[in-house]
Amino acid sequence: MSTNTSIRSRVIGALATALVATSLVAAATPSGAEAKALPVRGHAVVHVEINNLGYPGFTNGWKWSSVHGTDDAGFEGTRLGVGRYLIRFNGIDDVGGVAHLVPWGRGRTKNPPVCTIAGWAMVSSSTEVTVQCFDALTGRRREGQAFDVSFTNQHGDVTDFEYLWADKAAPAAPYEAVEEYAWSTQSGTTDRPVISQIGTGRYDIHIRHAMGGTWPRVTAFGQRARWCNPMRGFRDQLNGVHIRVACFGPGGVPANSRFTLTVSAHDPLTGQLSTGANLTVATPASLAEVTPTFDNLNTGTFAPSNSHQRDGLGIQMVWMPEVRLLVPSAWVAAWGDTGNRCMAMSYLGSNIDPTQAGVRTRCVRPDGTRADTRQLVSRWDRPTVDLTTV
Repeated sequence: MSTNTSIRSRVIGALATALVATSLVAAATPSGAEAKALPVRGHAVVHVEINNLGYPGFTNGWKWSSVHGTDDAGFEGTRLGVGRYLIRFNGIDDVGGVAHLVPWGRGRTKNPPVCTIAGWAMVSSSTEVTVQCFDALTGRRREGQAFDVSFTNQHGDVTDFEYLWADKAAPAAPYEAVEEYAWSTQSGTTDRPVISQIGTGRYDIHIRHAMGGTWPRVTAFGQRARWCNPMRGFRDQLNGVHIRVACFGPGGVPANSRFTLTVSAHDPLTGQLSTGANLTVATPASLAEVTPTFDNLNTGTFAPSNSHQRDGLGIQMVWMPEVRLLVPSAWVAAWGDTGNRCMAMSYLGSNIDPTQAGVRTRCVRPDGTRADTRQLVSRWDRPTVDLTTV
C-alpha cells in the first residue's frame, strides 16, 4: 500500500475453497452499476468468534449496525486463510472511515494472538474489513480466538468526535492525516491532525483544536504482527490536544507501525454522550475493591468508586453504571509506554442492578504471562439517536 494519498485496493475473486480476496483500504468512489446518488455513511460493531476449524462466526445479540440494527443481514464473515478473516458490514457503502479491533483473551490460552486491521474497502453496497492475527512472539500468522471489529465513516452531528488513519509507519517529517480517512466534528476534513514520529514506534498526534474531553482508541494497521497502546494525552498552550501512541512488534520490541485512531469525549464508535463510561484503571494492591484512578484528560460518565476490583494476577473486573447490555462491546487497552497487552475476557450483567454492565479484562506481558497493567477501559451499547444522516 502506498504511503501517500494515492491509496489502492485489490480484490481477488472468490475460490471454491472459500478463500475470498483480501481487501485493502481503497479511496475509489463507486462507478457504473455500483454508483448511488446517496451513499450511506454509518457505523457498526460485531463480536467475532473463531471456531475450531478457523472460521469466523457471530454471536446473536453481540452485533449492531446503524443500517441494519441487530439483523443478521447486516453482517457476514469469511475465512481467507490461516489467521486471516474478512468481516463485511452490509449497507455502509460510502468511502473513508476507520476500522478498529478489540482482542479477546479468554480461557487457558497462555499467549493470546495479536490481531491487526489489515485493510478495509467499500465493495458494492458494503464495507469489508480484513483482520489478520499473529503469534505475539514469533510474528507468524496463527488462528485468532475472538475479537470485536468496529467501523465508522460517520460525518453526522456528534460532539467531540475525531478519527484518522495514520498511513505512514516511519514518516520523514510531520504530516497531516489522509483526508479521505480523517474526520472531525469541529473542522470536518480541514485542519486535520498532524502526526509526528518521536521515536521508534512512538508517535505524537496533534489535534489542533479544543475538545470537551478526550480519550483515545488506537489499533495497529497492516499485515505484520503489531499492537499499539495509547501512551499519554495532554493539552497544549493553544488548547489543542496531543495523543501519544506506542507500537510494538514480536516480543514486545518497539516497532514502527501504521494505525487507526479515534478520539472522543464520549462513545468511541458514535460520539454519543449517553452511551459508555470511560476510566483509566490503576493497578490495585489487593483483591479488595479500590477507587479507580481517572486520567485527568478524560471526561464523561465515570463509574463509582466501588466499580472495580482485581480478580487475580492480570485480571480486572470493571462495573459501569447506566450502561446496559443491549449490544455488548467494549474498548480495552494497556495504557502507557508498555509492551503489555490488555484485552476483553467477558461482558457481564449485574444481578443486583440491571442498569450496570461489567467488563472482565486480562493483561499479559509480551510472552503471554499475566501481569497487572494500567489500562484504559470503556463499555458502550448501541446509540439512542440515529446518526446515519450525512
